[in-house]
Amino acid sequence: MPDIMEKVTSPLVERAIGIRDILKRDSLKADEDRRLTDAMAEAMITNDLYKIWVPQRYGGYEGTIRDHVDMCAAVSRGNASAGWVLAMQTAVSWMACWMNEEGQDDVYKNNPDARLVGIFTPCNVPAKQVDGGLVISGAWPYATGCLWSDWAEVMVPLIDDQGNFLDALWCFVPMSDLRIEDTWYCMGMKATGSNTLHAENLFVPEHRVVSMLGPKGVLAGVQNNPYAESSPLYRIPLSMAGTICTTGSVIGAAQAALDYVLEKTPKRMISYSTYMVQAEYPVSQVQIAEAATQIDGALLHAHRAADDAWEAGVSGEWPSETRRARARYDASYAMRQSKLAVDTLASVAGASGFVEGSELSRIYRDVGVATLHGVFRPDITAQLYGQLLLGQPPTCSPIL
Repeated sequence: MPDIMEKVTSPLVERAIGIRDILKRDSLKADEDRRLTDAMAEAMITNDLYKIWVPQRYGGYEGTIRDHVDMCAAVSRGNASAGWVLAMQTAVSWMACWMNEEGQDDVYKNNPDARLVGIFTPCNVPAKQVDGGLVISGAWPYATGCLWSDWAEVMVPLIDDQGNFLDALWCFVPMSDLRIEDTWYCMGMKATGSNTLHAENLFVPEHRVVSMLGPKGVLAGVQNNPYAESSPLYRIPLSMAGTICTTGSVIGAAQAALDYVLEKTPKRMISYSTYMVQAEYPVSQVQIAEAATQIDGALLHAHRAADDAWEAGVSGEWPSETRRARARYDASYAMRQSKLAVDTLASVAGASGFVEGSELSRIYRDVGVATLHGVFRPDITAQLYGQLLLGQPPTCSPIL
């Protein structure tokens, strides 16, 4: 039977499939050490996976959103932490291209292989406006991939003299200017190194500052990149690209769970029953079919959202609020369907799948943690889409 997850759409997807054995081999050690092994990190960078959304003028690929989904899915089929790190870091490489040319040169001109980490919520210390830029201080937790990054995007609030919130600003700074605090102790996604970053009185020049929420901000579609007009990738709304980007990593992990169950089920029996071969048990057959279809459906929704986003970039027309909300809910729905599939597959595998060091145990924990990310909350994303379908104002989230 053709594998929907193995349809190669670009050289980067093919390379991602090619490093799966390395990722699977090192998975246990990565979890034990709470960080990707050097071999895992090196495999992704030497195969140019981090360059998928880097501008072509720096040696990048400016790949499509669909290719990004498929690439991250292929990596996560080997190891979900690696796929999550790749998804998050490449998303920040896309965010960096909302800077002007000087800011992008700072990041990529002397290092086309630069890797970036990003934190998508502002710290609680307002930025200080000074001549030529900002001075920032603060702490930013959940910095996925910071152990392997050259640059960081940290978000700071901008407050006026009366204490009114004005904007959230992306500030791009060298990792050498930040301190990493080891705080990532979590039951899932253990190897992502999602620690806390600290800065104290750090100057950020204005060419490395991007408005997110202001009238000339990213969410309003105001692009500082002079090359955006010639590249569909950099004309896509943040609410689309920024939410679709991590779906592949969870879908790939769910597919890895299916791989595990398909391999083990013909070799198992149903305890305390007359079924000597679990693969002959009708309930297991139905459960596996349902899980496989949920995973396929998740990928189809992710692909629809990815194609909608790319179409917006190609046309250069800012999509309607309803279309943007649908893409965000597509991403959330894909994550939820992947989680439901893994839950079902775990029940098929039984307790033997949850011994310490089991591949399925790791996948179950990884998917459980990843799908709790706030941007994918199904209640908020569904409400946002539903409000717009009903012609009501989208009041439940600013990420649109």
